[in-house]
Amino acid sequence: MVILSTGQRRCYDPDGAPIPCRGTGQDGELRIGAFLKERFKTEGPLVHDLLTGLTWPKRADHFQLPLTWQEALETVKGLNRQGFLGFFDWRLPNRRELRSLLWLEAKNPVLPPGHPFEGVFHGWYWTSTTAAINPRYAWNIHFGGGRMFYSHKEDGRLLWPVRGQSSILPATGQRRCYDSNGAPIPCRGTGQDGELRIGAFLKERFKTEGPLVHDLLTGLTWPKRADHFQLPLTWQEALETVKGLNRQGFLGFFDWRLPNRRELRSLLWLEAKNPVLPPGHPFEGVFHGWYWTSTTAAINPRYAWNIHFGGGRMFYSHKEDGRLLWPVRGQSSILPATGQRRCYDSNGAPIPCRGTGQDGELRMGAPWPYPRFAVQEEAVLDRLTGLHWTISADLAPGLTTWEEAFKVVENINQMALAGFSDWRLPNINELESLVDAQNHSPALSSDHPFREVKEFYWSSTTSFYDPLWAWALYLTKGAVGVGLKKGRHFYVWAVRGKLK
Repeated sequence: MVILSTGQRRCYDPDGAPIPCRGTGQDGELRIGAFLKERFKTEGPLVHDLLTGLTWPKRADHFQLPLTWQEALETVKGLNRQGFLGFFDWRLPNRRELRSLLWLEAKNPVLPPGHPFEGVFHGWYWTSTTAAINPRYAWNIHFGGGRMFYSHKEDGRLLWPVRGQSSILPATGQRRCYDSNGAPIPCRGTGQDGELRIGAFLKERFKTEGPLVHDLLTGLTWPKRADHFQLPLTWQEALETVKGLNRQGFLGFFDWRLPNRRELRSLLWLEAKNPVLPPGHPFEGVFHGWYWTSTTAAINPRYAWNIHFGGGRMFYSHKEDGRLLWPVRGQSSILPATGQRRCYDSNGAPIPCRGTGQDGELRMGAPWPYPRFAVQEEAVLDRLTGLHWTISADLAPGLTTWEEAFKVVENINQMALAGFSDWRLPNINELESLVDAQNHSPALSSDHPFREVKEFYWSSTTSFYDPLWAWALYLTKGAVGVGLKKGRHFYVWAVRGKLK
């Protein structure tokens, strides 16, 4: 789970006097938790929190009169009936969502420096969370000083609604834009991944602790060396090797596992190659080839997903093939679960999951809401990521070149499809987030509402390995590969909103 920084930057003695922080062990010295310097992005009357993925009204005083708890809940229902600020999915924030705004190096209001919010009352705001100790009370937070306590549900408190989901996918890392010939071009107005840079990013992402590397973005911990196991292993050998690591307490821990496809892929940085890792990463001995994941390929369970750390492709290989092992430990509330719920042996036969260490047993990652998708006329809200997709998954229609794909999206913005004019060609991480690893043909949730679903789709992300190519999602399989930009190879699907 990713914990936010409190914001505290100073240290104090028992009398409340400021003191030098070094060696105190206080919060002001250690500064543990996730932090973004440019955390908030204002879009008209809305503020997007790029750290948590949540969206708030810019004004915290839209509802100036105190409301009882039930009145606050009913008011939010009314906001959704009327499409408040253009959206229909507002809610009363829970205690962790509302508290995520606090910055404990501030007061009146207790918000981060340079925040864009207006009309913040230096008093109590309701959350949607009932107090378990006495269910006639609910939690509320004081934006003057930061206290969180419970009040009687008949008391009057203010309302500050929220929307979006706080499971965050990492940015792809792409920072440049390219034409169909692979030549670098100015990014402005291209709609490419290198311009939009959707997704979470931390400049100081990794923290090394001896032989371990903590990923502060995802919350996962990896061995610093990616070549502890230099010989290729079959998939089952990789799973058995991890069990052996836990029996011996590898690097001081007993909870290692083979990463699932989203955990291993979270390390990729698509503005790099050989290896395809973020700039300044601390890892050593990274093989520029294939590493196993714990996720079986639903399209053929004799195969499992693996990722290529030279270029970044994700495809499946026969479980008897030899691939390298890079184990992981820890939990991430940032990365969504893959959706896999079954386990299989090396012959592709279903087996009981218990004790296998497979993705279908462990199901690591942020859990999926049910139902995952909500239809909103010609748009579909993905309640897992907070993204909106067009309900039609064939917008051209038909196959297009990469350049033509951008023009298709430009056209639907001119038409204001579903009432919106901010559709874009998704980056490859956004496209991959749709995949349900339990399914194939297509690799989507079985109850998905999309129409005209096709086999493969363009992304806005250029291949850094060869800029003549762009990344694509092979949706029948759930694979991530590339296609030559100049050919009419793939279909067009559009997205809007921010990855949460």
